[in-house]
Amino acid sequence: MLSLTTSHKKNLLWIISICSIFVFALPLLQSNAVLYSTIFLKGIAFQTLVEIMMIAWIFLALSDKTYRPQWKHLELSRRFCGR
Repeated sequence: MLSLTTSHKKNLLWIISICSIFVFALPLLQSNAVLYSTIFLKGIAFQTLVEIMMIAWIFLALSDKTYRPQWKHLELSRRFCGR
């Protein structure tokens, strides 16, 4: 188990929330330096932001059980989908 202080947890939550705000602002991003200016930079930025959020979430999930997915919800979705 990974042990983080409350300030580290707050920083990780702050990183996740700021990255999610930037993800919603990505449609405003455009660059004329590449051939497909409306798609290329947005794809790279989206992938980078999601990877940063995923790493922060993994640290939170390893340090505190409250950030882990609840199996009850996963079981309900599995039953709802019929698989």
